[in-house]
Amino acid sequence: MSEISKIDDQRSQISIRWTYKLKWPEPRMILNASADWSTGEINVRGDMVDHFWTPDIIIHDLVSFYKPEILNQVAALEIKKWKQLYFKVRSDMTMVCKGMKFTRFPLDAHTCYLRLTSFGYDDRRMVLDGEFTYESW
Repeated sequence: MSEISKIDDQRSQISIRWTYKLKWPEPRMILNASADWSTGEINVRGDMVDHFWTPDIIIHDLVSFYKPEILNQVAALEIKKWKQLYFKVRSDMTMVCKGMKFTRFPLDAHTCYLRLTSFGYDDRRMVLDGEFTYESW
């Protein structure tokens, strides 16, 4: 996360700017052996992700999700030598934060949970894990 853009205490919503990063295996991928794999990966445009199977991830309590574009979407796709895909996209998101409580204002603290799950698979077939960081400049 790079920025908290807005907090709406009336609606218990928070708007953030973040980079959404996903990595998943793609064992069906046939790699070009003559490509330069010296770094272990090949970087391609983000919209190339449309040519691959992608996880059906949903963000719970999502209000809005926006991916900015200049000439193309602000994203990148890395094709890993060991048949993995790593997709990164910059986005702005607004979500409901049920943990917002302003009873101790201005000494209040809030915990917002970012819950991601698969829409079509249970947690035995698709396991999601990761970490959340905040870039404080």
